[in-house]
Amino acid sequence: MNPVLEIQYPDGRKETLQMTRARMIVGRGNDVDIQIKDSRISRHHAAIEHDDGRVYVIDLGGSNGTWVGKSKLLANVREPFPEDATVHIGPAQVRRVPASARQIGDLESNVYQPIEPQRSGGRGGYDGGQQGGYAGSGGQQGGYAGGQQGGSGGQQGAGRAGTRSSGSTAYVELSQSQIQVGPGERTSTQMVISNQGKVVEHYKVVVNGVPASWVTLPPRGLELLPRQEGSLNLDFHPPRSSRTSAGSHPITILVMNQAGQVVAETSTNIEVRAFDQLSLDLRPDPFQSRMGGSMTLTVENMGNARTDYRVDALEASDSLEIYVDPPNGTLAPQQKRQNIIHLRPRRRIWVGQPRRLPINVSVSSNLASAEAMPTYTQLATIPRWLPIVMALACCVILPFLIIGGYPILWPPMEARFFPTETPIPTATPEHTPTSTPNFDATATASRNAWCEQDDDQDRLLNCRELEIGTDPFLKDTDDDGLSDFAEESQIGTSPIDRDSDGDELLDGFESEHFCLSPVNKDTDNDGIPDNIDEDPCGGVTPTTTPRSGFGIGGHARNGIDDDAVSAMQSARMQWVKVQVRYSIGADGVSAGADLNAWKQEGFKLLVSVVGHREEVYRSGYFGEYARFAADVVTTADADAIEIWNEPNIDVEWPTGQINPGDYTRLVNVTASAVRSARPGTLIISAGLAPNGVPVGDGVWPDNMYLQGMVAAGIKLDVDCIGVHHNQGATPPNETSGHPTGNSHYSFYWRGLVDTYWDIVNPPDTAPAQEVPLCFTEVGYLTDDGFDDSIEQRAPNFSWAANNSLFEQGEWLEDTVLRSCRERKTLLVIVWNVNFTGDLGQDPQAGYAIIRPDDSCPSCERLANAIITLVSEGCMNVDL
Repeated sequence: MNPVLEIQYPDGRKETLQMTRARMIVGRGNDVDIQIKDSRISRHHAAIEHDDGRVYVIDLGGSNGTWVGKSKLLANVREPFPEDATVHIGPAQVRRVPASARQIGDLESNVYQPIEPQRSGGRGGYDGGQQGGYAGSGGQQGGYAGGQQGGSGGQQGAGRAGTRSSGSTAYVELSQSQIQVGPGERTSTQMVISNQGKVVEHYKVVVNGVPASWVTLPPRGLELLPRQEGSLNLDFHPPRSSRTSAGSHPITILVMNQAGQVVAETSTNIEVRAFDQLSLDLRPDPFQSRMGGSMTLTVENMGNARTDYRVDALEASDSLEIYVDPPNGTLAPQQKRQNIIHLRPRRRIWVGQPRRLPINVSVSSNLASAEAMPTYTQLATIPRWLPIVMALACCVILPFLIIGGYPILWPPMEARFFPTETPIPTATPEHTPTSTPNFDATATASRNAWCEQDDDQDRLLNCRELEIGTDPFLKDTDDDGLSDFAEESQIGTSPIDRDSDGDELLDGFESEHFCLSPVNKDTDNDGIPDNIDEDPCGGVTPTTTPRSGFGIGGHARNGIDDDAVSAMQSARMQWVKVQVRYSIGADGVSAGADLNAWKQEGFKLLVSVVGHREEVYRSGYFGEYARFAADVVTTADADAIEIWNEPNIDVEWPTGQINPGDYTRLVNVTASAVRSARPGTLIISAGLAPNGVPVGDGVWPDNMYLQGMVAAGIKLDVDCIGVHHNQGATPPNETSGHPTGNSHYSFYWRGLVDTYWDIVNPPDTAPAQEVPLCFTEVGYLTDDGFDDSIEQRAPNFSWAANNSLFEQGEWLEDTVLRSCRERKTLLVIVWNVNFTGDLGQDPQAGYAIIRPDDSCPSCERLANAIITLVSEGCMNVDL
């Protein structure tokens, strides 16, 4: 049977036709077989041929080129046309209709359905985006390679997956047998690839075994004619971090063709050199006493290898006896250890001025050293005020002693023997009080600086801990298994009471239990306290632990709109999200000033700051973006910031440079700037574009990208992980039944929650270390109320053709209820409130809860959800 082609014209029309000749010409001329009238297409642009069941495409020198997928064809060279590929001819697209999808005799009515990614071999390898590993090794999280051809190896999968092409082979060789590099340094190695096949091949490279942030791949692949040889450079640059372990790291370099098949591979080792870096924290400093005492030195290994260190302490005048316990130690990377420095003055100061004695504390290892210069102040044994008090006491007490003892020591003699004169009393000495010492402002300034720190790294500032009565040096003040931050900001229990509800069960135990509430001593309300109730979860439905931070909001246009405010208030929303674009030279203060009006209406403000992809890698860009974001947040008095938007696709990040490690570095710089400018701001990572396509120059699967973010340390920088869900066409809890016929998790709210949560918070994560999810976009598309249908105006969104306005409200309500009750989500932002207008190719108006007739049926459903959650105790908001 002759091949069948599907042509999508520039105006969106589609036509299916069967190849009636072995060679068919495509162009805009009148003498071609397939005519596409568009000025961007040449008269004779390309040719499509078939021979013995195989299909080929040839570029005939068209001015805008011919592309197979993302690979541009060489002129007048015959190239294979794979069955699952898309050929781009100017603005038009040509696809092959699979034999399984053809209807003989009715080709015009045939509808082409995309083939779902194939899966094989259990969970090893890449399976459409759902279980693919990130630049790693095998097992249940096998690394990505092979794209839509599926993984192999099952539960014991190797670090790569994919198939080798039987019709194309290649040879690869590295210029170095071993790669050596120091953390924070960069080295390059050249790889030579030889095309030993019979057709032109387009090669790209994948590196498995180390995080993607360690490697810069060539921005473009390599195109080789048969028997041609070419070279590519790989740059390795492991970050200077304690998480970059020293030693040998085996890697596998895979060479893949444009069909995603592994055609060659080679293995080598990256030898990462060790570096030492020590961090010191000495307390108290300054320290004062009369007869010595102890100071605590905390040494942290910021290097990447285990190191031995020695502590030396010296006072220049030898006025102190100093003893360090222990004097040396061993630290693994990121490990801390305390050493006690005991001080004792050699001589007492009985009276006089205090004596300041600087101490030089040095900590040295084989490759590095660090110093601290604390000051010890020796005070006089007899305080300066004691002689003054004693003198005053003598002046006051002595006359009373004399007067009281006089009759005993000297009995009175009768006057008849000795006439006496009238005594003249002595004057009482005048007491002049001492002046109050005038202290300088140094102590106040030191306290203010200390207030803005988080010494125990529990995400509560020191002064906030003093306000609520917790210990700023302990993450879990009451030792109940929950961090102070979790109790204060997330769960609603007391951070200074191990048993907030008084049922003799620890808050941490009840919080982790599937039904027990740490704020209700009788969870099932049957009159029996939880600690003695044989069935504490029976009877009445258990109360939900309050989530003081859980909130609902909507994404609105930048300019404040009375209709939007009214709709959001009727829906009882507490948050509003507004997006701001940054370009080099923009003023964050001006941008932030325009947003403050939302705060005046009583909403909490989430600002999404998005840059331009063309500027991302310009010198100094990350710092400039961070300063802009901090200025916007401070001026607008924003409560939260979402850093960027969907960085895993080339709509928002440069093509060929999509990299979760680079994005995490941007988050680190920006989060530091924002927290310094406005402490307490909620930091949210960018919501990713959910998808299940293979890794390419223009896209990363969201689950693999998120794994890369976690590996790069994103949890250390953010308070919440951003999530987007805007492809819904089923109730939120469903995991199948999408109109596309695709069961990939990215089409379902339930699939997104479970996938993201398992990546960010694996099963062994302690509750206090869990990072919640923030849905910064949740929307359900419907064309109800519009003159045009989705199929007419936005055919790429035809999966939503049967969504109704009633279902939009119902699904939003269900999404909000489940998000709060499951306690994995901190924030839900509805996409969108008022992006109204006509349906277009990007049908934003179809997502809006304000409909074309200015009504908002979904607002009532959202309000009902919030009222229900407040009554259940899941939300703490004023109704």
